[in-house]
Amino acid sequence: MKFPLKQHMSIPKNTKGQDWFTGDVHGEWRELLDLMLLRDFDFSADRLFIAGDLIDRGSDSPGTLVFLNQSDFAYAVAGNHELMFFESMYDQEERDMHLKNGGEWTLSEDEAYLDRLRGIISEQMPLSMTIETDFGGVGLVHATAPDDWSSLRDKESSYHDCSRLMWSRSDCRESQEGKPGVIRGVDLVIHGHTQTDEVVVGRNQIWIDTAYSAIGRKLITLSEAVSYLQTG
Repeated sequence: MKFPLKQHMSIPKNTKGQDWFTGDVHGEWRELLDLMLLRDFDFSADRLFIAGDLIDRGSDSPGTLVFLNQSDFAYAVAGNHELMFFESMYDQEERDMHLKNGGEWTLSEDEAYLDRLRGIISEQMPLSMTIETDFGGVGLVHATAPDDWSSLRDKESSYHDCSRLMWSRSDCRESQEGKPGVIRGVDLVIHGHTQTDEVVVGRNQIWIDTAYSAIGRKLITLSEAVSYLQTG
């Protein structure tokens, strides 16, 4: 089966401001916007990178995709929830899974509107991104990364391999257990997906989906992300 979304996107260096990163939004774009304002995000120069799962579970899944679509400062990779939503129009089993995992909001929207939302995902939310920075190449992919980052530019990658990068928690768990691996061909990779009580640090990976923990959502600058590697 062919992977249904774009596989990779390269993002040039930000020459005007800072790059910021956050984990899964899950329909709560207003909460994210409040945090951006609280942290003095510069909407004229800074960029926001979201590690997937914009939709499901929260209060406004369609609005979160519209927020991405209408914001020239915002970028996002797709998560497993976007994959479920995208595939739900082809496969009843995927549709049932999506409904059981926060996708019930789709029942109140007509198909034409849902198709437009899927269009935002397919056009703007690839599986992975590489962001050029002063620190080096920073990768963004939802759940985990391949051993060699350059393989994401391989157009022949299998559906199974791509799906794993949106679902697997094994690398995060191994990092939590003190047995992290290293991703070749990239300096830092940032993930969401696995809900944790604090930022999880691997050799050159971090997982930042802390929104449901006591510390709340993390919205971090690139320098803060790098500091986790240096002190983790």
